[in-house]
Amino acid sequence: MAAPTPTTTTRRDYRLRPRCFSSPRSCPMAKRLAGIDKEVLVEVVRFTHKSGLRGCDGGWKDFLARNDRKFGASVSDPRKRSRDVLFAFLQTFPKDFQKIIGITSVSLLPVKEPGRFYVDSYMGISRGINALAAALCMNVYVVGLNKVNKPTLPLASGEFSVPTPVLLVVAFLVMVSGHGLLASTLWQRAQQFDIENKDCITQFYMFIWKLFYAEYFLIPFV
Repeated sequence: MAAPTPTTTTRRDYRLRPRCFSSPRSCPMAKRLAGIDKEVLVEVVRFTHKSGLRGCDGGWKDFLARNDRKFGASVSDPRKRSRDVLFAFLQTFPKDFQKIIGITSVSLLPVKEPGRFYVDSYMGISRGINALAAALCMNVYVVGLNKVNKPTLPLASGEFSVPTPVLLVVAFLVMVSGHGLLASTLWQRAQQFDIENKDCITQFYMFIWKLFYAEYFLIPFV
């Protein structure tokens, strides 16, 4: 009688295909998830192995509902993926605005007389510009480009290519600059407004409509 052929155990390569878990009912769920980004799916599989997940489709749904945000975007619903990645990219920068508002407000605290408003505020703000510029550059690197401490963020993880955030920033600059220009123009015309002059009222009314039409050029950048 021939001796049985020894079997060799090979390590599964999770980078090639998702692993079906103990219950056969979980296999269809794994097949449906196979269409999602492969790297994110690999992270899901590794995380479930570490957490000792066992079960069926219901277990998968509960797991994905609890741990969606661990991977930077929605895994359970791929349709929400682009929206979640965009929000993950945008929510990393509010600290910049907090620093700008904080430095500006602190610089205005010593102002006691309206006549010294420009002198005192300019001196305080100019002293904080150097520290603010360095802090902003550091914050942009930490929240946007750092692959060591924050590897799940959109840029570091590869969810966004480099041109995508560049286009977002350029669109934001155009939107802010355009609205600032419209607001300054409206402020200048409001200073010259005479409420007792009918012709002035008519011209100002038509000017408001021109601003309304100019807003259409900025809508694509919003």
